[in-house]
Amino acid sequence: MNLTGDIFGTGSEQVLNEMCEVGKSPNALETARRLGVLLNHDLFTIQSICSEFVENNSNLVNKYIRKGRKRRNLISMVQRIVHDNKDSKRLNEALVERCLSELLDNIGQSSTMYT
Repeated sequence: MNLTGDIFGTGSEQVLNEMCEVGKSPNALETARRLGVLLNHDLFTIQSICSEFVENNSNLVNKYIRKGRKRRNLISMVQRIVHDNKDSKRLNEALVERCLSELLDNIGQSSTMYT
C-alpha cells in the first residue's frame, strides 16, 4: 500500500516498525490510523480552521500584513495552527500554508482598497 502524502515526519518509520513486530497488523493504513500519523487533507476543514485562526489572532494578522508578508511569519502562523489543532489527524502543513496565504492575501487586498 502506498501512503505517500498521507503520513507526516517520522510517521512512516513508526508504521514500518509497528508492522514488522510479530503479531501486528500488516495493513499500513490501519496501523497509521491507529498510531495517529495520518494527515488531514480535507480542504473545507483546513479553510475553516484557518478562518477561525485569523478571526482569533487579529494582532498577528495585522502584523503580517504591515510587515510586508514575510514568509517566516506565515510559516510561524502555519506551525501554530498545525500544532494547536486537536483533531485526531494532523493537518497537512502545505494545505494550511496555501489556505492561510490565500486568506491573508484577500484580507490584505480588501484593506488596501479602502485606504
